[in-house]
Amino acid sequence: MKRIFLHAGQPKTGTTAIQHFLGKNRKALLACGYFFPREGLSHISNHGPLILDILGAPNSARHRGSAQRVAQAIRESPAPNAVISAERLYPYFRTCLAGGLRNAVVEYFLQMGVRTSILIYLRDDLARLNSAYIQHVKSFRSDASLHDYVR
Repeated sequence: MKRIFLHAGQPKTGTTAIQHFLGKNRKALLACGYFFPREGLSHISNHGPLILDILGAPNSARHRGSAQRVAQAIRESPAPNAVISAERLYPYFRTCLAGGLRNAVVEYFLQMGVRTSILIYLRDDLARLNSAYIQHVKSFRSDASLHDYVR
């Protein structure tokens, strides 16, 4: 039985770096038994468009139908494991208010007949807020003080 690892990256926890690594090392990962599908990826190796397609949410023409194409690619892959990584998953696993969306995503993979593992790296709110503030200042998106940014 194949296994899917759903990487639900919390903002400011290195998710983008992980996605770049996965996208750039696809061949080496496959040799180690891990398939990182190209289908449903954004230009930065994020499976956010795939998640939108699974949920039936509005999506670009390029990504419509990516859920079925990913399922087929996973079935055809010689690798016993597949990795799906998207920041878009994090809010669905964070709150009970998103339970319907979370259940729809998990159910999609369970219906494929694969074992599903969910990976989430959590940071405490203070560390996440500090990191987000620094990112805004570094990218010149904000010149607010930390106090004003927090408010």
